[in-house]
Amino acid sequence: MKKVQKILVVMMCLLASTLVVTSCRKGAEHMSFGTFKQNGYSLTSYATKELSANEFRTLLSGGKQHASSVAYLPKPAPADEDVVNALINISNHIVVTTRFFKEGSDEMQEEVSDQAGVVVGNYLKENTIHTATGLTVKNLYLTQNVLEFMETENANFKKSEGYSNVPFANLYTYHTDENNSLIVQMHDFVDIPASAMSGGVNCYYRQDTEIMYEIVAAPDLSGCYARIRKWQTSLGAVISTAANSIGDGFVFEVEIEWIERN
Repeated sequence: MKKVQKILVVMMCLLASTLVVTSCRKGAEHMSFGTFKQNGYSLTSYATKELSANEFRTLLSGGKQHASSVAYLPKPAPADEDVVNALINISNHIVVTTRFFKEGSDEMQEEVSDQAGVVVGNYLKENTIHTATGLTVKNLYLTQNVLEFMETENANFKKSEGYSNVPFANLYTYHTDENNSLIVQMHDFVDIPASAMSGGVNCYYRQDTEIMYEIVAAPDLSGCYARIRKWQTSLGAVISTAANSIGDGFVFEVEIEWIERN
């Protein structure tokens, strides 16, 4: 919560642009993703079709399709030691490419980080990658147990006290693209009404995240699992007044290449 408050304070100091809610199509199938644009740039969703959890589970169990998943978790799913060991045995070398806008620049920046060995093993054990931008990429792999975790979180979310105040129905939704890849989307929302700030104006923080996974054969495990391939997030804060709404948002993209052992 302290991190969210810090982000909100920074954003409210920087508010100077009008909020643009993007809903136009980027192509025949793909929609723009997230609420916020930055320097006129918006993310394009990987997803083209929404699935039920059972449909998603069936595709994950197939073991031969490439999966992409999109998700943002307040906390990563519990680590699975067997899956972590299997992943490390296949690859403990990654190249992380992060794309983002720096303040004062209209051009998207790109930073590439080549990492191997213990650090990659620690990422998998924590189920988190720390990026050059300071953001954390969570849920590095997808299994049946992780899917069950997401469904439990959805159920608990719907029973929560603040559910009626949130502008989406689920924390996690499941999708595919035109290649039948798996995609999970995660939505995060913090509402700060004027009454909570001793008057003033209403404001809220929102973050929408997608993660793309690729299914990997698991010779040391029964069934199959998927590891992260791409991650993107759109986040920002909006202040609402009687006259209009003003917001400031950011977009980030991360691509993770796994270098197989020779």
